[in-house]
Amino acid sequence: MSTLSDPYNSANPDATIFTKLANDPRTKPWADLLRRLPDLVAKLEASSSSGQSGHLVRQLSETLPTIKHLAYRLISPCNVPTSVLTHFPNVPVLEAPASLNGQQVLRTRPLYLPHLGPTYSINFDSHILEADIIASNGTIHLIDSVPKAPDTVIKVLEDLPAASFSILHRAMEISDLFEDTIQGCTVFAPVNAAFADVGVYTADDLDRSADIESLKGLLRPQFCPNQTLYSNRYYDGKIPESTASREEEAAATALTGSEIAFRIGVRVFELETTLPGRGVVVEVNRYGGLIDMRVNGLARVLSADHIASNGVVHLIDHLL
Repeated sequence: MSTLSDPYNSANPDATIFTKLANDPRTKPWADLLRRLPDLVAKLEASSSSGQSGHLVRQLSETLPTIKHLAYRLISPCNVPTSVLTHFPNVPVLEAPASLNGQQVLRTRPLYLPHLGPTYSINFDSHILEADIIASNGTIHLIDSVPKAPDTVIKVLEDLPAASFSILHRAMEISDLFEDTIQGCTVFAPVNAAFADVGVYTADDLDRSADIESLKGLLRPQFCPNQTLYSNRYYDGKIPESTASREEEAAATALTGSEIAFRIGVRVFELETTLPGRGVVVEVNRYGGLIDMRVNGLARVLSADHIASNGVVHLIDHLL
């Protein structure tokens, strides 16, 4: 991953984000599409901007659906260079879908790829090709492809690998419990081994049980409707909170005005579930970009922040 490695990056350090996009032949097609959104272009040209960070692809085609929808999924109102991105596992973007109780995010994680070297993944399926193209009012990162639009929570769960989640898949089919009509949610998805605590070792074991209500009782504590808890942001339909570092707080102040400085330590969130009278307690332990999440003091989050259009999914190692 290169940083300021060519003349398009180093020239014109005082140019705005949009000017850089329009003058760089690699991003000019994208800038030409953005011209159809004059209000957005005005923000990207504003010299007094609080800072935007655009995760932008090398080439775009007019055959892509809805330019505005695409742009709002790729542009953040926060200025997030890689020095901040390291501590920013989910970057809020301009898109705020009606199906979510807050702004949509892009999941970012550092990784190493042989053909790119150290880089960042974006929503699992895209990668930063070139980072930190600094403009006068923000930062641009070039990425290798357009991240796929987030699926619903149900689709995210169904797409989890059967080798590790076949029991959950079968339990969802039998119980018909989860739904996609809620506005924001957090789902804790247990791996197959987690069901051993209740004597279920394969999906076939569920078929031999006729007690649908007991099965629903197992699944309801895994589902927290109307509350969306990412590893660094929390939406409950009221005041956006976060487990943000000071860098994140500075970057996002203009976004919500309510980011909470929290770089090292533990924050605790109590979430209601679909099982009446039984909530879950989530501990988020942060040391900069290192984040450990535990639920009810027992279940460990194995993989956090599987982004959905109407919530988020975390993979866990025990039933709740």
